[in-house]
Amino acid sequence: MKINMTSSFEKHFYGAVSVGARGQVVIPKAARKEFNIKAGDRLIVMGKPGGGLKQGKKA
Repeated sequence: MKINMTSSFEKHFYGAVSVGARGQVVIPKAARKEFNIKAGDRLIVMGKPGGGLKQGKKA
């Protein structure tokens, strides 16, 4: 699989994740540290058909 990323994404690419049987994903440790994501934090997941997903930390 070839990934075409712009330079702004290259700085924040932490790898690929898998979706478990219960729909859970594990956010890579480096990303959790960089964005200060801790257990119990709520995240927002957005996307559009054919355009992929994006997530962000809820303030």
